Amino acid sequence: MLGYLFVGTANTVPAAIWMVMYILRDASLASRIRSELCILPGKQPQLGLALLMKAPLLNSVYREVLRLHVAGTVGRKSPLHEVQLRDGRVLLPEVPVMSSSWLGGLDESFWNTGTMVEGVPEHPVDAFWAERFLAYADDPMSGPIRRHAHEHAKEKTAPKTADDDAKARLVSAGIQNHWFPFGGGAGKCPGELLAKSTILVTAFLVLSEVEVEIVDHEQVAFT
Repeated sequence: MLGYLFVGTANTVPAAIWMVMYILRDASLASRIRSELCILPGKQPQLGLALLMKAPLLNSVYREVLRLHVAGTVGRKSPLHEVQLRDGRVLLPEVPVMSSSWLGGLDESFWNTGTMVEGVPEHPVDAFWAERFLAYADDPMSGPIRRHAHEHAKEKTAPKTADDDAKARLVSAGIQNHWFPFGGGAGKCPGELLAKSTILVTAFLVLSEVEVEIVDHEQVAFT
């Protein structure tokens, strides 16, 4: 029982706190997510898990938090046959292989980092970007996967709005080999849905029921 409680909270609680703090640090982001979740002044918000699960911006923030902060290790082995990797190396049967989700999450050759402004990417892989997993129809540089060539610009990309978010699409295809905070395959964490639900509901409740004013942004960023 103690083991179950540990695995059920070891990453869920910190991830929920990180998600809430990232949202509250950015007044514009908090406002956009409230709009997405129909958290409006003077109205009683309705908590619906279906709404939380399909909200593009909220889920992009959720994925970005896990990409940036969860460093889970996944162990696998082939019980019967050799497995040939893409680079030509061969894994022998019964030889354990370990992989960290954090390494995949910080792979600069894979993740989109936005446009290049004065030679510097707008959204480096080691920094939080709320919209990293969203594709906007009018923004060819959006989406999680890096393109072969960076687009250079003199100015930063214009901030997104709630209207933009309403038309955005959450991208899932093509990221499985670099975003796997819950593992994968037959051994994938069975508690993924519970953990995700807990994190999203926590964010909803804080945004809808609590007034929070951050007085020391530098300390929050350091934390």
